[in-house]
Parts: sequence; C-alpha cells; structure tokens
Amino acid sequence: MDISYDIEPMDAQFIKQNPDLVLKERASIGINYLGFNNKKPPFDKKEVRQAIAYAIDMPSIIEAVYMGGAKIADSPVPPGVPGHIYTGKSYDYNVEKAKELLKQAGYPNGFKTKLSLNDKNVVKDVAVII
Repeated sequence: MDISYDIEPMDAQFIKQNPDLVLKERASIGINYLGFNNKKPPFDKKEVRQAIAYAIDMPSIIEAVYMGGAKIADSPVPPGVPGHIYTGKSYDYNVEKAKELLKQAGYPNGFKTKLSLNDKNVVKDVAVII
C-alpha cells in the first residue's frame, strides 16, 4: 500500500478518475490569507482593506484554484484548531462597494502594490487571480 498526502486540487481529480486509486479526503487545518502591513499606506486605512475584501471573488477562486475543495474562512484560525471562533464576518464580492471604499480612502483610481508569496502552487494561482 502506498500513501500520499498534501495532494494539490488539480491532481485530486486524476486520482478520483483512476479506479485503482482511492482518495480519502478530510478537512484541512490549513488556511491561506492575504495579509497587510497596517502601518504602511495604503493599508493603514480600514477602507482600503475592506475594499480589497470586497474586490476579491472568493467563490470563483475556490472553484477555479481549489476545484471547489475549499471554504471561505470565517476566522483567522481554521476550524478544528483550538482558538477557532466563528466570527460570522465575511465580505461578498462587490466591485462597486470596493470602488466606493477606495474613493472614501483617497484612492479613487486605485493603487499599485506587490504581493509576497510562499512557494505553494495554489497560492501562486490565487495571487494571479487577485
């Protein structure tokens, strides 16, 4: 018997299609996030951080990158890890709301920034979409 773990979502579909293989899935305790240095502009403005949250279409990212095998985080700590508390706070995809918040923050034409990534392929794919 061979065992593998940390299967990328793209690879999981091939395992599911192969009758000689069995894919056993369980919820991960991992979480991917977009973090900001809140002490540096423009991220020092709450409206900018909220605008980014509204501008990211998480359901589409989950479908495209994770092949539907992920959930939108409801806490900085994932379920199954001590300290997880359901916050009930989430942001729906709303580009118009994002534009309004950026305007309120003094960035009516947006701004440029760079993303720093770890080396996981799915994180790179998410960054490209963002």
